[in-house]
Amino acid sequence: MYASNFQKAIKIIFIILLANIFIGVLKLYMFLITGSLAILAYLIDTFIDIMNDSIAFVALNKAMKPADIDHPYGHGKYEALSRLIISILVFITVFEIVSQSIERLIFSRTFIFINWNVLQLFLILILYYVLISGVELYSYKKTGIKLLEASLWHYVTDPLTTIIVFISLFLVSMGLYYLDIIASYLICVIILYAAYKIFRESALILVDQAVLDHEEIREKILSRFYPLIKDCHAIKTRSDGFGIYLDCHIIIDPNLTVEKAHELAHQVERYIKEIYQNKVFRGLTIHIEPEGSEFLDEDT
Repeated sequence: MYASNFQKAIKIIFIILLANIFIGVLKLYMFLITGSLAILAYLIDTFIDIMNDSIAFVALNKAMKPADIDHPYGHGKYEALSRLIISILVFITVFEIVSQSIERLIFSRTFIFINWNVLQLFLILILYYVLISGVELYSYKKTGIKLLEASLWHYVTDPLTTIIVFISLFLVSMGLYYLDIIASYLICVIILYAAYKIFRESALILVDQAVLDHEEIREKILSRFYPLIKDCHAIKTRSDGFGIYLDCHIIIDPNLTVEKAHELAHQVERYIKEIYQNKVFRGLTIHIEPEGSEFLDEDT
């Protein structure tokens, strides 16, 4: 079932990727005939979409591969690393757009040609982004793949971006040329916010930040299994961007047989998955310690 959902998500991402390439060509055409910095920033936003969709497509395919000797925790972090690199490139690109805007504002009054054909294209773009948001929302509800949810919230902002550019260019066509620069700044702010979110989320994955409340996990396990489980410690959680890896130690009665202790560990695993039904666990390891053991966990 999980593999089937991945396959569906991959198809959706691939279709959206092809559509965004077409939209990118359309925006490039609009920029070339207008020379608008607002449309240039708008084009960069689509470039980010294309890169994100490309990475998502590759990452989803890699995430389906089982762990191997070289990648015992799977291949999910390639996606986070790629997004981190993209966010840095976006910061550099936005800096270049802002520099051009300042130069145009101070040293020149570049003529911007806007006609009604260009403005009418924005109506198509608004409908496109609304459609994409609807498709990704439906796909996320059907598959539960978190990457689709992240992509969805990005596309939700695109209709707003399109409206901002449309209004600014409509006013530019009436002779208010400086509004093109102001609009480019607004688009850059939106892009920078999206790039910052990508950078932060990717960085937190790469540095293995805890993704669940460890004290909450301990309390839930003890409330469910005490006195079979005397205590729970050395809890560790991390994410590869697609799911959660969890490790913890449970302290049990030393008189339990190996078989019963093993079954207890499996019960804990099932219970954790039950209480976090909205989470995907790609690895869950329960380590057993007998009460009174002299074993010291250096990481505790």
